[in-house]
Amino acid sequence: MRTWRPQRAASIWLEVGHRLPIAGSSSGLALLGATTREEFAGLLADHPEPPLDGGTLDDLRLEARGQLIAKGYTVVRQGLRYSSNISAVSVPFRSARLAGPVMFSCGALDDVLPDDRIHAHVGPVLRETVARLQRLVGADGVPAWSGSPND
Repeated sequence: MRTWRPQRAASIWLEVGHRLPIAGSSSGLALLGATTREEFAGLLADHPEPPLDGGTLDDLRLEARGQLIAKGYTVVRQGLRYSSNISAVSVPFRSARLAGPVMFSCGALDDVLPDDRIHAHVGPVLRETVARLQRLVGADGVPAWSGSPND
């Protein structure tokens, strides 16, 4: 976890080393959606907590992949959130210099960042910002997730 704190604005932040539940955060959802089959198997070897709704990580991975394909970002459903009053959106990023995908996320209290604001503004802006970064590192047009969950 690495955080950048905004200047002249109240913010909620996580500290370096903070662990987020993979099935209960937008960052975790983006990670699930961006993993290759091999990376997903590695994640499962760490025995992460299952989703709060009783579903499986396999199903959640497919849901995350669907969000990435449709929108280019992930938002965890209210019923799965590890923190029920915080909304967040995440976009995965890959670079040949990194061992796997990393996530860029924006989050705030629900009243500051409701779902309609995520989908109308914050999610698309974050998606485009990460896409610009991908162009800068020479991965233009290559999404952080593979074409198929079986890749």
